[in-house]
Amino acid sequence: PETTPGTTFMVTFTREVAGAGTVWEVVTLQGGEIRDRWQGQGFIQPPKLQVESAEFSQPLNAHPSSQWRPAVGQTAQALFELFAEAPISTGMVIAVSSRFYHVSTAVTVTAAGNAIPVTAQPLPELSGSAVSWGVAVQVGSDIPAATRFQVGVAAEPLSTGAGQDGWLLEVFSSVDDAVTTLMRDGVWSPACDEDFIHSVPLRTNDGQTPEFPVAETYSVEVTALSRRGDTVQVTLGGLENAPIIGDNVTQNNASGVVVEVVGSEAVVEVAAGAMTPGEFTIGNQSLQVTTVTPFLPPPLAAIDVSVVIHPNSTYPTSVQVVAPIGFRFREDDCLRPGTDTSAFVSCSASVVDSYSVATLVSVKGGAAVRNVGGDAIVPRAVLEVITAAMQPADGTWYARGLLADTVGWGKFPLGPGQGGSVAVVQMKDSMVRYSGLAGSSGLIAVTFELTGNYVGESGQVVVAPPAGYTLECDGFDPLELSGASCDSGPPFKIRFDAATTMRRGQYAFVASVVVPADEPAADDFFQIHVLKADGELVDAATQVGREVIRTDIQVQSSSLTFSSAQPGQVSTLTVSLEMGAATTSDMVQTVLITLPEGVLFEAGSSVDVNSPGASVASTDSKEDGTRLSVTTEADSALPQGWYSFTFSVRVPLRMPMFNVILVELLTGGGRPPSFENTDAQRQLTVVLPGFRLGSAPTSELQSKVSPLSLLQVFVLVCMLDVVGR
Repeated sequence: PETTPGTTFMVTFTREVAGAGTVWEVVTLQGGEIRDRWQGQGFIQPPKLQVESAEFSQPLNAHPSSQWRPAVGQTAQALFELFAEAPISTGMVIAVSSRFYHVSTAVTVTAAGNAIPVTAQPLPELSGSAVSWGVAVQVGSDIPAATRFQVGVAAEPLSTGAGQDGWLLEVFSSVDDAVTTLMRDGVWSPACDEDFIHSVPLRTNDGQTPEFPVAETYSVEVTALSRRGDTVQVTLGGLENAPIIGDNVTQNNASGVVVEVVGSEAVVEVAAGAMTPGEFTIGNQSLQVTTVTPFLPPPLAAIDVSVVIHPNSTYPTSVQVVAPIGFRFREDDCLRPGTDTSAFVSCSASVVDSYSVATLVSVKGGAAVRNVGGDAIVPRAVLEVITAAMQPADGTWYARGLLADTVGWGKFPLGPGQGGSVAVVQMKDSMVRYSGLAGSSGLIAVTFELTGNYVGESGQVVVAPPAGYTLECDGFDPLELSGASCDSGPPFKIRFDAATTMRRGQYAFVASVVVPADEPAADDFFQIHVLKADGELVDAATQVGREVIRTDIQVQSSSLTFSSAQPGQVSTLTVSLEMGAATTSDMVQTVLITLPEGVLFEAGSSVDVNSPGASVASTDSKEDGTRLSVTTEADSALPQGWYSFTFSVRVPLRMPMFNVILVELLTGGGRPPSFENTDAQRQLTVVLPGFRLGSAPTSELQSKVSPLSLLQVFVLVCMLDVVGR
């Protein structure tokens, strides 16, 4: 019909699902009122892609967090399952973009299980933003029509709102085409321009990929706490070596009792609370404590762990805490005193993918993170956990909030020792030495050092050997220990009587060991556990190395004689060993004798060697007098028979705890003898207890090897110092 002046024609079009064309609409308006309307189907562009599915998940791994919703600030993978309706030729570009994600160039494209070569580059930054919001992926090979393929993109959500915004995937002829179409004046403005025949968007019903739920990021703090009976070490000021053992210690809400004082350091057994540097009251005196060495969790010990969670804006009805692999939460009720009971009412433990998980139930659903006024509070849970046998490679702790699904999660950043204050600390200077002759019975020396954890009276030391080994009390020698007795068990155990208090310091003893014919598994070690009288574990070492099992060296017996054991005097020692069969120089070239600490080779004296025919090239002593070596000629064999080494030492005023004389047979291989780092050269080691102060001179102290099989195998008795004490 006729139109009058002032009539307005408004023409609009709407793009529907890719491949379905456009819908045109013509509206006639007069005076602002609609007079006529017409709609019609427009042109149809050939589609390139269709979305079949899309997901946003953590990188695939065995950790439970891989099943949680991605959190703000955490990189995850956006994976798109696509269907190519038309061919995508080599050199064409798939643009993947979203305004609320930081998208990296870590992109994978696979079809039929095969990787497609790609070149990825970030799309230009948006105005006012310093993050990459998209990536242009140029394919290096053809993707035929009617092909299903996958595109994976590493991305990081910038806020929880990112999960409410879709993604756009489009195919372009080039990167320039992609930039021109997707951006206008630095703003993300996808164009609907029919001139770009390769710019057909990949769309679902809403024109974009589905939204990806994004979780809030939690801040998590995990700390090992001292429990009643644990000890902390404090450095005092102005009260060195004072007689304060047994005095009560108080500091704010913390309390304890002094159980030991050495110099300016006191060991305090904690009764309650946590102690920090500052002013202490010890007895009736006020002291300034400059340093507090915290409780160090040993392996396999029951400890309390404080978990503090900052939930930000979420209202979880329960919280899950995931410990590093190897740690175990208490199974029945893992909550301990100190828990914020206004936040959490119960705790239960379970195992997910080999990880121990503690599930904390919130008070009244969500009250754990909000008070009545709606202000955020920081809930704290104290959980009982059994530490791992050894520090895991990944010592990260995780916590997530649940409200039907994951609403937030975070992890505790690693600190020193790959676990912060919850890092598992092996007992110091733990070592076993013995002959590694297959199928034999001989002596084993065990030593370790307590560095602060207090055991008290009637303590116990349990030694758990690798599979196939047996420890026995035959040949038990407490060395310098007092009040110790042996129990073969199993388990093999050293008990201290009620009159003996285990304090800080080194411990050592000798017992018998039966060596198996074959090597145990590579990760099967000796373990040393120190227990209180009630069986509570105080300290432990679970990775104590073992000797290599050998069948190619034959040492039948060894002996020690000494002329004096009086303090401060010079004594003549003779160490002898019997080779059961000849040994070539490429197998054994050096005999290395290591003396107990304080027993020193007399300066200016020599080493007399008596052998059944071996050619001695040199004898030497370490500068500090702790080690002696005898080296044969490079091409000289060690014939069968007795070898003796006679030398002079100065007897100390006090014998060390590890009063053991050891001899090492070292391989040669053309290398000069060395007093350090001899582990790689050591072929065999056998233990011989040292002499005690005041003992009468002896003509012979002998150690023999008892073969337990038809193989003719023998034990060599050797001497080794504990390095690093």
